[in-house]
Amino acid sequence: MNKKFLELFTGYGMTITGNNGYGLIKGYETNVVIRMFDNISPVTIHISCYTTSEQKRAIEQAFRAAGIKYFKFAFTDFGVTIGLNDITGIRLIKRMPDLLNQLYSFLSDNGALGAQYCPVCGNELNPDTRKKAMVDGFTFYLDHDCILNLNKGINAENQDFQEAPNNYVNGFVGALLGGIIGAVIAVVLYMIGFVSSISAFVAVLSGVYFYKKFHGKPNMMMIAIVAVTTLACMVGSVFVIYISVAAVAAEEANLALSAIEAFRLLMQDAEFSQFFVSDLGLSLLFSALGIGYQVYALSKAIKRRKAIQ
Repeated sequence: MNKKFLELFTGYGMTITGNNGYGLIKGYETNVVIRMFDNISPVTIHISCYTTSEQKRAIEQAFRAAGIKYFKFAFTDFGVTIGLNDITGIRLIKRMPDLLNQLYSFLSDNGALGAQYCPVCGNELNPDTRKKAMVDGFTFYLDHDCILNLNKGINAENQDFQEAPNNYVNGFVGALLGGIIGAVIAVVLYMIGFVSSISAFVAVLSGVYFYKKFHGKPNMMMIAIVAVTTLACMVGSVFVIYISVAAVAAEEANLALSAIEAFRLLMQDAEFSQFFVSDLGLSLLFSALGIGYQVYALSKAIKRRKAIQ
């Protein structure tokens, strides 16, 4: 953990392990994760607390009314996750004490129950039956019965997912539709002089959307099908462009050749073939970048929840 953040959070009595901190702040069980290379929320704080629906609405209104800069939040099943940022890390550290006082005041003033209570059911935790759990990298105490009930739900969801049909054919049709959309964008961009990864990004996002829309199961096979289909469509877009160019060239030269025949003939020209290979290589490179990034994001997004240990 960054030295300045380390000093800050150890000052609150937190135990620091690597880039993670755990402890009690203002009576609330708190987890902190520092990711200095995260441009959106380098500081993530999870505050465990039990709140009713009405209390959540009141806390949300308080957060929004405060107009805190570089701030985002989301309620979880176990409390609230807060993301913080600033122009520089030093500015964020300077703001942090007042900011934390403000955030914890919003929780306590609106009745959020702290560390003595289970964040799931709101019952007071029994030292003999409570259990420390880790969920999504955050650590907190839960009532033992709540863990059992949560695990029943998680196991049932995972079983339903496993038993659901894969629908690979339908999913492929959706992935192909997304790939075609990306290919059209690639052709349009090429016509105005650009070769970029944007078309691959769009193709993957569209492919995943239609894959699910056509009832394909969102698993690792979905990622593989969408990735391969997108790559094929991106490569295909380059062939479509050059075959079209060849057809136009043959027509202008009054040659009675099909588009494919004209393309084969022009590929014997060193300059034409050099441009083709260069654009094909760029398309493969940018497609790989776009697909790679999206595959990484998707592989995280489709992970199934595991039983709480």
